[in-house]
Amino acid sequence: MFKRHHIMPLIPLFFMALASLACVQDCLGGSFSVQGQVVDSQGNPIENAIIRVWGENDGISEAFEFSVISDSEGNFVTEYTFRFGCSRFFVSVEAQGFQAQTFTYHPPSEDFPDKLPPFIIVELSANE
Repeated sequence: MFKRHHIMPLIPLFFMALASLACVQDCLGGSFSVQGQVVDSQGNPIENAIIRVWGENDGISEAFEFSVISDSEGNFVTEYTFRFGCSRFFVSVEAQGFQAQTFTYHPPSEDFPDKLPPFIIVELSANE
């Protein structure tokens, strides 16, 4: 039988293990691609915009980075990637003559307020 003073130091470790298990259950994640359209302030498509998608190694998900270029209608679709639900990733959009924008998202498989929608429309403002 363990004496009380031998068990007490283990109690915090037990609760830390439970907390990390809960995070794993909430962070299942999944594969997804980023799809959307790049337009100017009048809603006209922007061709040849560079869409860069990346995520950092945060101890949960591995780092990744790739880019695509919008077509003549301003549309783009990235390759698929996997990201755990608790791991944010970033989307930046830039085009010549326009101000670049960067967005932060969570994967669409999780129910975070900033989860990636099925289709994004990025409106870029012209440089002044």
